[in-house]
Amino acid sequence: MRRAGALLCLAGCADAFTGLSVGRPVPKAAAVTAVRRPTCLAATMSSETKPKMAKTDSKDFPVLEVDPLDTGLKVTPNAWKWPVSWPYAGDYFSRESSEADADFYRVAAAALANAKAFDEDAEKALQGHFSRFISPGAEVLEIGAGAHSYLPSGLPRSRHVGVGLSKQEMDANNALLEAPVEQDVNARPKLDFEDASFDVVLITNAIEFFLEPRAILREALRVLRPGGRCIVSFTGKDAYKPLKAKQVKMWRDMNDAQHMWVIGSYFHFSAGESWAELKGYDLTPAGSQGLMSNFGSNKSAVYVVQAVKAEPPKDASGRIRQALRQCDSMESDELDLCCLRLLSDFNDADTPAEAEAVVESASKVAEVYAVLGGLAKGILYPPYKALLASRLATDGWTNSDAQIAALKEGLGMTKVGEDFWGPLGKLTMQMAPEDKVLLLTSLIPLFGTPRGDKSLAALLPTLEAAISTIQEKLPKADPGDVQLLATDLIVTDFLPMDDSAQSNFVSWLADESPEDLESWLNDRKNYKEAAKVAHEEAEAAKNAPRSSEV
Repeated sequence: MRRAGALLCLAGCADAFTGLSVGRPVPKAAAVTAVRRPTCLAATMSSETKPKMAKTDSKDFPVLEVDPLDTGLKVTPNAWKWPVSWPYAGDYFSRESSEADADFYRVAAAALANAKAFDEDAEKALQGHFSRFISPGAEVLEIGAGAHSYLPSGLPRSRHVGVGLSKQEMDANNALLEAPVEQDVNARPKLDFEDASFDVVLITNAIEFFLEPRAILREALRVLRPGGRCIVSFTGKDAYKPLKAKQVKMWRDMNDAQHMWVIGSYFHFSAGESWAELKGYDLTPAGSQGLMSNFGSNKSAVYVVQAVKAEPPKDASGRIRQALRQCDSMESDELDLCCLRLLSDFNDADTPAEAEAVVESASKVAEVYAVLGGLAKGILYPPYKALLASRLATDGWTNSDAQIAALKEGLGMTKVGEDFWGPLGKLTMQMAPEDKVLLLTSLIPLFGTPRGDKSLAALLPTLEAAISTIQEKLPKADPGDVQLLATDLIVTDFLPMDDSAQSNFVSWLADESPEDLESWLNDRKNYKEAAKVAHEEAEAAKNAPRSSEV
C-alpha cells in the first residue's frame, strides 16, 4: 500500500520516454529564460513478468566436452545461461545461526582443530590448478582466509595477504606473506586495498558463508588489475560440518552442480561484462563422485569457478554499463533502459565535455537506484525507474541527505508530511504517472540548497493559484490536463525566475489568453511526437552529406 498523500502512485507502465519542455512566451517580469532540455527519445519497452529461477532440484549440471589442455573444465564461458534478473530471494541467504560470525567461528574453529577441507588427493588437484593460473611473482589477495591456503609449496609470489575472521588462524597459515587483515566481510564488504593492486584473488571454501557475494566480488574486481583472475574454489557442502549453521540456506539445500551455477551467477550479477573467461571446473580426483554427488559430503570433491577482470571498456556504452553494475538493486532490464537513456543523451551532447559528463553521470544513476532499492514492488515499474534515475543523474543529483530524504518522501517510502509532499500529492492527483515522475525529477535537485529551498517554499501556493487560474480560463479542460499545464509552467517558467519575477508569476498567467493556454497544453501533451520528429531531424542532419562530398 502506498502512503496517503505521496506524490507518486504508479500502477503500471508501457512506454519509457524522456521529457521535452515545450516553448512558450516567458513572463514579462522574468529575469531569466526557462531552461529547456535537449530532445531525446528512448526505445519503447514493456514491463515483463520476471522469469523464474531454474528449479533447484535438478541433479546434473550441463557438462561439456573436456578440453584436454584445460584440465577439469566443465563449463566454458559461452555455456552459462542466466535469468534476466537476480534470481535469489532474501531468504536464500538466511542462516541457521544468528550468532555473530566471529563468536561462532571461534568456537567452531576449536572443534575443527585445524582440520583441512580437502583430503590429500583433492588438495593436490587444487594445487595443480593454482600452479597453472597463478603466475610466478604474482600479488595475491585471499578473501575468507584461514589456516590453509592450499597453495603448492615453492610457488613464488611477491605478495600474499589474507583477509579473514580469525587473525589467530591466519597467523598459523605459512602461505601468507604479510600481516593478515582481520575483517568480517559480511559486516563490511569494502576492502582496504587500492584499486588494481593484485594479480589474483582467491576465495577458498568461503563463498558459501557470504551474505553479500555480489558486493564482495565487486571488491575483488576493484582490487584486481586488468587481466587478473578471481578463483573461487569449494568442496562438498558437508566437509565443514561444524560450520554448517553459517552456510546460507540455498547452499545447504543445493547440490554441488547447482553450487557451481550459483557461483557463476554471483560473478555475472556482480559486474556483468567486467568479468571475462568465466569458467567452471570439476577437479575431483578420479574415483570420486564429483558433480554427480547429491550430498557432497566427501573431502575428495573439489570445484572451481573463476573469471578474469576484463580490460576497462573504452566505448561509452561499456563505461556506462560498468558504472551501472555497481548497484545491486538494479535489475538487468532496468540497467538496459538506463543505458539507453544515457546513450541517447551522450549522442545528443554538443561538446566532448558534455558527452563525458553524461558517461560520468552513470555512477549517479547507481546512487539513485540504491535509494530506490527500498521501494515496494509495483509502485514504480522499470521504465519509470529508469526515467527517474537517468533524469536525476544528469540534472543535479548530489546524493545529499536532503535529496535522499526528499526522494523517499516524494515516493511514499517514508512518512509523508503536510508541509510539502502531502499537499503536492493532492494538487497533482489527476496527473499521469509519467508526468509525476518528470515533476519529481525537476523538484528533487532543489532540496538542500538555499535558492532551491526558497523556491520550494513558494511553490505550493503558486501552483494552487496557477491551477485555479487555468481552470477559470479553460473551464472544459480535463482536471489532469489543468494540473499538467500548471506544473509544467511551474517547472519551466516559475522555478528558474529570480525572486521578483516569481512574485509576478500568477499575475502574468492571469493576463494570458485562453487560446495561448490551450496551445501550450496541446504542445505539452504532444511532446513525445515533437521529440520524435526533432530526433529524426537531428539524425538526418548528422547523416546528410557535406557540400564538399556532393
